Amino acid sequence: MVLKNRLNSFQLFNESNITDKLKKAHIYALCIKYMITPPFTIHDDMSLSVSHDVDMGNGRGEFLKFGFTKIPIKFKRVDGEFRCSNNNLYSLINSPRVVNGNFHFMNNKVNSLIGGPEYVDGFYNAYNNNIFNFIGFPEYFSGRVEFSRNPVNEILDLFSSKNQSLTLYKAINLINEYDVIQDRNVIQDRLNMVFETLNLNIPENIQLKNYKIL
Repeated sequence: MVLKNRLNSFQLFNESNITDKLKKAHIYALCIKYMITPPFTIHDDMSLSVSHDVDMGNGRGEFLKFGFTKIPIKFKRVDGEFRCSNNNLYSLINSPRVVNGNFHFMNNKVNSLIGGPEYVDGFYNAYNNNIFNFIGFPEYFSGRVEFSRNPVNEILDLFSSKNQSLTLYKAINLINEYDVIQDRNVIQDRLNMVFETLNLNIPENIQLKNYKIL
C-alpha cells in the first residue's frame, strides 16, 4: 500500500511537471510570436518577466501586427517600457505588475484601469480610451499622466493647470481615496475636499459633460 501511494504520488508529480513544461513551452512560443526576445523569465505561476522594453502595440499599414482584444501573456515585471497601444483592448488584465519605464496603452477601448500595473516608473499614457474613473491607477507612479480623450479627463482638467504632474498624481489618489466618482456621478462635497487637501481654490460653477454633479 505504501509503495502504491508513493507510485501514485510520483505519477501525479510527473504529470504536473510535464504539464508545467508544456505551459512554459506555450508561453515561449507566444514570446516568439509577439517578438519578445530573451532575456526573459517564465515564472512558476506562468507569468513573464522581461529585462527590456516590450512593444505589443499594433502598427499601422504595412506595420500592422496584432490587434488583440486582451493582452495574451500574463506579465509580472518589465524593466523597460511596456507598450500595448493601438489594439482593441477592453481591459488591462495581464499587464505587468511592475513597469520600470513608461506604460503606454493609448488608442484602445479600455474602460477600467483595474488589472493595470501597481508600479510605473515613467509616463502613464492612457490617451484615447473609455475610462470613467481612476480606480486601478498605480500605487506608485513617477512621471507624466495622459488621459486626454477619455471621459474622466474633464475631471482631471480641473487640476491640470496646477503644478502639473505632482498635483495630478496627488489629485488622482485623493479622488480615489475620497470616492469622488461614483458610477457616472461626481460628489461635489468630496471633490471640494480634494481641492482643499491640495490647498487649491475651488472652481466656481463646475460643468461636466460626462457626469452628473451631486
